[in-house]
Amino acid sequence: MGGKDGARGYLYQAIVSLLNSLNDENWKFVQLEPDTDHDKVDIAWEYENHHLKVVQVKSSINNISRAEIIRWFNELIGDVKNADEYQLILIGTCSDNTKAFITKVNKKGRFDGEELKELGALGQHLSKVSIQLENFDPEGLDAKIERSLNRFLTVQGYTLNHFTIEMIVEGLKSQFLKFSTQGTKVSRDDLVEELMNWVYYNYPDVHGRGKTKKNLLVQFYLSGDKDFSVQFQRTNLDVLKSGDFLNKQQEVIALAEKIDKIKLPPKVEKTEEVDSNDPFAQIRKMLGVGAMGLYASAETPDPVKEEYIQKAKKLVNLSLQKSFFFVGELKKQIVTVNSPFAPKPDIQGTDEEKEKGELIKSFLYKLDYLEELSTYFSYLDQFLVVPLILSNEGHQAHEDITVNLTFPKNVEIVTDSSIRLPDFLVIKDFTGYDGILNKILRHHKDSKVMDNSNGLFLPLPQVAGLSAFRDAEEIVEEKVRHFKWYVSCLFNFEAFVEEEGTVLQYHFDKLNPSNRISFPSYLLVKADQDFKIGYEITSQQLSRAVKGELTYRVQG
Repeated sequence: MGGKDGARGYLYQAIVSLLNSLNDENWKFVQLEPDTDHDKVDIAWEYENHHLKVVQVKSSINNISRAEIIRWFNELIGDVKNADEYQLILIGTCSDNTKAFITKVNKKGRFDGEELKELGALGQHLSKVSIQLENFDPEGLDAKIERSLNRFLTVQGYTLNHFTIEMIVEGLKSQFLKFSTQGTKVSRDDLVEELMNWVYYNYPDVHGRGKTKKNLLVQFYLSGDKDFSVQFQRTNLDVLKSGDFLNKQQEVIALAEKIDKIKLPPKVEKTEEVDSNDPFAQIRKMLGVGAMGLYASAETPDPVKEEYIQKAKKLVNLSLQKSFFFVGELKKQIVTVNSPFAPKPDIQGTDEEKEKGELIKSFLYKLDYLEELSTYFSYLDQFLVVPLILSNEGHQAHEDITVNLTFPKNVEIVTDSSIRLPDFLVIKDFTGYDGILNKILRHHKDSKVMDNSNGLFLPLPQVAGLSAFRDAEEIVEEKVRHFKWYVSCLFNFEAFVEEEGTVLQYHFDKLNPSNRISFPSYLLVKADQDFKIGYEITSQQLSRAVKGELTYRVQG
């Protein structure tokens, strides 16, 4: 390709590069005119996992023939043998027969006999090739660039008028012609940054009447990890690997070591019976009052020992022996009546036996607690985390703000009604502003973003001594009510399943200029593939809704 045809091809090459860079968010690097053995590659795209796509642009004022397409593909394949995709972008016209051939190639049609022989090396790579045929129409191409540029800047948080867009398109065409001869490998993030800086520098009026910046916008933000962005790479809570969980494990291990240092013999199979000559013994036994003569060994029963030996191995990798549970001749009173007015069961034994008995009792409780904590942490760790903030980049405060987030229907979202209840042993520790969920599911104020602790959760105060008169079922019901109340404050949004997807609606009272505030909590979701989050913002001060789009990366 030479002369005017060459200029035409390179111009379109620059346009194609721009279109792909603005519309395809999956690639990591782009390189124009890379250095290859035979210089057949015009554009090289590198995706996740080093997936390589190579493109050659061909332009002709004459009809492009089938033979030329086959030859160009074979030259491209010979130049880069390790590519995962090969594409020809053809600028010009061709016959109906050639168009049919292009369609067959793109639809992965079957080639047999002489046809397959004609293809040569191409025949072995048909699953990797594609052809894009375009008429060379300068006005049509300019319109494509304008649409792509407008969409790109909208996602970045800007809206430009038509005349400013036209000026930028003209500048970009000449700038990309220069860029396309440099052979530089550029990352997507760097290209986006360079493009925005280029717009600011070459078109200063974008800060005035030529450009209107969004006053309000939604962004991803994870303190200490991800700065403000419209794209986010998947992350999980990983609370099972957190310092808090490791500390709980260490507490159990330290307690086990303390218990193991107290060496005592096993129990002696002997049970003290009540005096059969005492006429009041059976009455005292039935009532559970003053039955001081009925005792049993306080040693943990063998089946329970086995259960906790397995738990210790699973939860903290401790290998315990049955002797770990020996408490000598420690005995506890058998109480047959449970009542808040009944005295505590009497314990008989030496000080050492009593100490070990209490430590084992605490150890068993802590293992049960750790087991339920691990179970709930495992449940939370299966979800992806979506950390969002609302930003006011305008010059006036906004009040009565409503934000609608739209998720694809195939994305599962945790709500206050769908979140699993923790076990009774741990539910209190997941409830309230000093609880675990508040720590791991909320942004906490830093120098860039305010927190959003709405203060809606106000648990009822307990009257001293009153809990002694309530049964276990009432206590459990109260803890469940408190948890449900708290998570309704944490996941403080309304959810609507609509035709376009699942819509989450949030409300913010006020946001001052140059301020940013987190959403009430991170969102927990399940998704198997990358997805878009559309947002729409209205406020008392906005004359029309602000719309934008975020990208959440699940793969890669």
